[in-house]
Amino acid sequence: MFITKHLLALVALAVGAASSCDVCSDELYDGKCGGLSQEAKGKWDDWMVEGAEILGCIEDVCCAENKADCCEANVGAIVGLVIALVVVIGGCIFMCCRESIVACCREYFPDDTTYGVTVPPGPLGLKFQNGTCTVHAVTHRSPLRGVTKGGETLVSVNGKPVNAATMLDAIGAADNGTSERELVFCRSSKPSFAAGPAFRCVGVPPGPLGLQFQKGTCTVHAVKPTSPLLGATLAGETLVSV
Repeated sequence: MFITKHLLALVALAVGAASSCDVCSDELYDGKCGGLSQEAKGKWDDWMVEGAEILGCIEDVCCAENKADCCEANVGAIVGLVIALVVVIGGCIFMCCRESIVACCREYFPDDTTYGVTVPPGPLGLKFQNGTCTVHAVTHRSPLRGVTKGGETLVSVNGKPVNAATMLDAIGAADNGTSERELVFCRSSKPSFAAGPAFRCVGVPPGPLGLQFQKGTCTVHAVKPTSPLLGATLAGETLVSV
């Protein structure tokens, strides 16, 4: 009689424990989800086997038709990894640009040619296209006349990259009235005209033109610094009429 009562007590305890978890009608799987995955919602819990409820609950297992259904993508971890990669790559590019603006432009903008120029204190004499860092025109009194041309883009002032929002402040901050400034421009290698020769007229005052021509041709070889055509005529252009 004592043994029978003892067995009945064990059965009662098992049934009481089983009542605290659900019955799994599929397969039970154990293990962990790792990497960029996480436990699938509604799959992981304390389960008991269908038809063997008397055995009680099995803790922290997955109830699913297939083991692959136990884990799902961890969207938060994947997004975090993507953001981290973007930050690392962006940081590398920024460090490259900070170390060498010219080298950076040549590496990341291979279709453009980049050059640096030193200018004295005072106005640059440049007019920029509205809302951009692209030169629209060079004034007659500009220290950059004959060096910088319309269509070129200012990319840095004293080694600091600029954009349309920061360019004017950067130019002003670099002008302390005594020191020269280092400017870097990117010049597009694409021709200004799609096809055909470009003709233009220019007036000059009396006196020497200050032009050197290629031997036996009307093509300009060089423009002297004292020439009234400095900045208006370039080497390689051809004189067609006087």
